[in-house]
Amino acid sequence: MTSHFLFRVISVAARCHLSAVILFCALWACELRAQFVPIPPFSGAVSEDFEAFVPGFTNAPFPILGGAATLQTTNSVGIDRPGVFNFLLGDSSANAPFECAVPADGQNLLGIENGLGKGFVDVVFTNTTRAFGGYWGTTSDTNNPGTLTFSFFDAADQQIGLPQTVTYIRYSGDGMMEWHGWFSSTAFKHVRVTSSGTTIVGDSLRAGEIGFSVITSIAPLNATQFVLQGSGTTGVVYNVQASTNLVLTNWTTLGTVQPNASGNFLFTNASALSWRFYRLQAP
Repeated sequence: MTSHFLFRVISVAARCHLSAVILFCALWACELRAQFVPIPPFSGAVSEDFEAFVPGFTNAPFPILGGAATLQTTNSVGIDRPGVFNFLLGDSSANAPFECAVPADGQNLLGIENGLGKGFVDVVFTNTTRAFGGYWGTTSDTNNPGTLTFSFFDAADQQIGLPQTVTYIRYSGDGMMEWHGWFSSTAFKHVRVTSSGTTIVGDSLRAGEIGFSVITSIAPLNATQFVLQGSGTTGVVYNVQASTNLVLTNWTTLGTVQPNASGNFLFTNASALSWRFYRLQAP
């Protein structure tokens, strides 16, 4: 029979948390490999809530993420509190006074403004990392969604893969930011965030190198065998599980896998099923 691989769902697990980290639906015939894997909000890594900064306009560059990165831009930079600065994310409602963005946590958020062009900001890490994300927003209205583009660069400042572009619009006008984050199969040292409009807002940023378990590719060996490749935390033993559907009670443990010193692993599974989902289970 003719079949495919279909990328389905991804999430991330801390070392002591049970989670469906990545799910693949496997039907026979081609290889699926992900350069960037979207991930939900994660913990166990460095984070930045901007609460330690004094509200008001400031100058870049300045350290963030506990010194693990530097924020750089030639745009105007503000540490915002709702009702103080206007970033055109809301509709002047009670939830978003003065059309302000609503912080993802605490009272403060990061605001970038470029009155003459597109807003942009660079997050430059001290050391390479594999995952980055945060809550983001940009100027938009009900007829014109904003877009945010995330470009990743390696230690030589060469771009990795294709930029990841997302849209932003809040039809309710509530000013809430939305989570966007990725795990990269190639370590990166620099992320540039660019907006289609003049403003960018961000909050609750996170980055990390460990504490992840992610299946990054799945490929057929033959008509009944598949090889799963991924990354995880060295020293942690993960259960590899499979199911023919997404009912959580129906997962079957196929075996275990332990990442090597570089955090990488391979797992071979024999299956004659035409449709199967895979996930990792952290201890």
